[in-house]
Amino acid sequence: MEIRLFIRTLYGILVTASLVSTGWSGWLGMAIRPPAGAEVEEVMANGPAAHAGLLVGDRVLAVNGLEIQSVAQLTGIIANLPVGEPAILKIWRNGMTVDVQALPQPAPRQAGESGNKHMPRGAAWLGIVTGADPQGLRIREVALDSPAHRAGLHRNDILVRVNGTNPTTPEMLTRLISRQYPGTPVDLEIVRDGTPMSLKVDLVVRPEGR
Repeated sequence: MEIRLFIRTLYGILVTASLVSTGWSGWLGMAIRPPAGAEVEEVMANGPAAHAGLLVGDRVLAVNGLEIQSVAQLTGIIANLPVGEPAILKIWRNGMTVDVQALPQPAPRQAGESGNKHMPRGAAWLGIVTGADPQGLRIREVALDSPAHRAGLHRNDILVRVNGTNPTTPEMLTRLISRQYPGTPVDLEIVRDGTPMSLKVDLVVRPEGR
């Protein structure tokens, strides 16, 4: 005879499995869920997680053997990892656990383009000053020899999107840039004299004094 198991996962997928038995048959219904942990919603380009092969949708179960029960706990553990020392992350992916080794780096600092000249060194830098505009952000200033200047951005261009996201305020642009690492290519969509354009900009480390 045959025992057939019906297992419904957290993602609503019905899985069946058959076991051979003798003399009787039955049915067992049960629901399984992946372990707790914290789900990865975004992987920053060129960051330690990207280099380690982490994917959106992965669930971090443990860091160096410490089980993760919440996002807050994971954030605290990561903030205290020694820079440059490998960390072992236990990941739940596609119904199984995977061990991933990541190399922590110094966190990227705020690198806004809202006119603040006192951003810390080491931050990613685009090299523009912007102001509000009904269509997005109007570029008021482009620093000479900056990534923006080399990419061909002009004063009075209107910045519409950064990596697909519409920055509606200079502060939002600050956050978008600060999430990148120096050396990261960024896709910009602008409007120049009514004509939409797409540009790719390679961010650099903010020069001292900028």
